[in-house]
Amino acid sequence: MSNKRRVIPRKKDSNQPDIEKALEHIGASTQSIHTVGRGCPDLLVGWQGTTYLFEVKSKGGKLTEGEENFSKRWKGQLATVWSLQDVFDVIGYTHTFDYLQFTQMMLADGYTMIAGTDKTMWKQEKTRDLVEIEDWLAYMVMGQTPPIF
Repeated sequence: MSNKRRVIPRKKDSNQPDIEKALEHIGASTQSIHTVGRGCPDLLVGWQGTTYLFEVKSKGGKLTEGEENFSKRWKGQLATVWSLQDVFDVIGYTHTFDYLQFTQMMLADGYTMIAGTDKTMWKQEKTRDLVEIEDWLAYMVMGQTPPIF
């Protein structure tokens, strides 16, 4: 009988795919590492010669015990983020984000925009993946000024 512990792969937080897409759009490299487990963060990002480590949380999300323990042990850079703007703040990205170009990129990747009242969802036709775009990004994609600006 084996004493191996069964590891259940973690799911990505709902906002991670759009964060990855937006980072790639501005020229960053991304590697999802959310399945490593044992509290390991979700996303590795390379931007302008620097490597960043992010724990991505959905709105209102909190760190698990394993994530808190990892954070205490980790001697390098690590940030917990809840939005694309949080990521931009950490990496120091201050340029205007081209929302129209981002929309065109999503459409070219086979996504269909499903606009709601306060959220925008992107549905990938082949994989049936759904990506929820943050409220402020949805406003910009729809050509409106978000309330935070």
